[in-house]
Amino acid sequence: MRFLIKILLVTFFIFSAASFGYAEPCGRITSWQEEDISTFFGINPDSLINDDSSFSDYYISNSQSTNSCSPGNPYTLFNIKYVWNASDWNISVSINSFGDDIAAETCFGNRLPTSEGHATYEVLEQGANYILYYREAYQDTDNQEMLVEDMTLLAVHEGSLVTITGWTQHWAYNDPDYMNRGKPLELVKSYYEQIFEKTKMLINAKCGLGTHPPEITFYPYTAGTRLFELNILKEKKFLIEINDEDGVKDSGGNWLIDLNTLKILLNGHDITGHFLQTVTDQGLLAKASVLPDGKTFQVMIKLGPEKLMAEHNLFALSENGEVAITLSICDVDGICGSKEHKVYFGPFSVFSKAQGRDLGNAGAIDIYDWKFGNTGRECQAEIYLAVWNETSGKIWFHYYVGPESESYWGLYENEMKAWLTGPAKPGVNAELSRGTEFVSFPVNWSKFGDGSLNFYIGILDKSTGEWAIDFGPINAP
Repeated sequence: MRFLIKILLVTFFIFSAASFGYAEPCGRITSWQEEDISTFFGINPDSLINDDSSFSDYYISNSQSTNSCSPGNPYTLFNIKYVWNASDWNISVSINSFGDDIAAETCFGNRLPTSEGHATYEVLEQGANYILYYREAYQDTDNQEMLVEDMTLLAVHEGSLVTITGWTQHWAYNDPDYMNRGKPLELVKSYYEQIFEKTKMLINAKCGLGTHPPEITFYPYTAGTRLFELNILKEKKFLIEINDEDGVKDSGGNWLIDLNTLKILLNGHDITGHFLQTVTDQGLLAKASVLPDGKTFQVMIKLGPEKLMAEHNLFALSENGEVAITLSICDVDGICGSKEHKVYFGPFSVFSKAQGRDLGNAGAIDIYDWKFGNTGRECQAEIYLAVWNETSGKIWFHYYVGPESESYWGLYENEMKAWLTGPAKPGVNAELSRGTEFVSFPVNWSKFGDGSLNFYIGILDKSTGEWAIDFGPINAP
């Protein structure tokens, strides 16, 4: 599978693996210092010594030591121990710097987990010279059963073995105050991954390598808005943008980001191969270029919005709804970056104020606009328009029964009534928009009373029961 992905990457990005600017592993690190603890981990070294916990401490040695982990191969050591955010997880971060990948890999192999007694472990992630595993065991303490959990990350980076361990314990039964006291497993796993990135940055700094993680994101994208979805419908394209302060290419044209490490996840499931295969087979790659500053690489994907759940189904979508799409990539120095994007596929709307108008004795009106679209499958949709007075707590819904007029706003009593029901077809919805991309609506705000007003527009996807809601404050004239 990885070979197929590599072939697709060659086609997708139009590059040769020979153009990567990989550096030789640096020698044994002999410049560890206390300042590294605060610079890279944000922890004051004095706090580790003076912590009330008997666990917290640090040990730094630039002298050479040996042990049975990698016989005959000396190393220097950087180690910190601390309590994570005063929680019940005790964390230890160790770096054994051998200055040689083979020696570090030997130590890595000798420290791989084995089943011990009644303990069981689960491998959460594993790759070349990398493993993250979790295990739990029960033990009797004062005639009560304790659940002991621990997690370990082992990895080789630039001739060093990185070991991140942590453990916690809590009562397994009987005491509700202690039940489920530990942090959720996914949260602990994410924290380990963050600490691993900081550890790699520390090693890279000592080796004279890049220390800035690459940033990878969709463009345009702003969390909590429909900017990404609207751009797909309007411009029929989007960008994958990779930024790295250390540069994406060097002066000789060699890549400083490792495009082979590109990963795309849909709700946590790897869809990289599917994404690249679809782009390649459908000819969706419009452009790929490095910007003049040398720090940004952009890939433009052209789409047919009406085909997002058909031929152009890049994200392996099976039904309408909100999904989490995570992009991640590493640079050639092993520093990685990722970003999660919440994207809605299905019928949605965008609300904005168009204009205001003073009618003199007849009152004042504001005209607001809505843009309707569907980035998912065709479905039956219901559109609801509402005004909420925060001061009085009252809600009005608009009931469409004829020509547009403020007289059709009714006070909510027992049930919501849809303003409009109809088919939401993929793309920009002319039918839901009554023959145009925008619907303009005059509103006489005086009927809603004094107070802070908010306007809501919601679309219900009847095929899934999912809602897409947009709203904004109203400044009544």
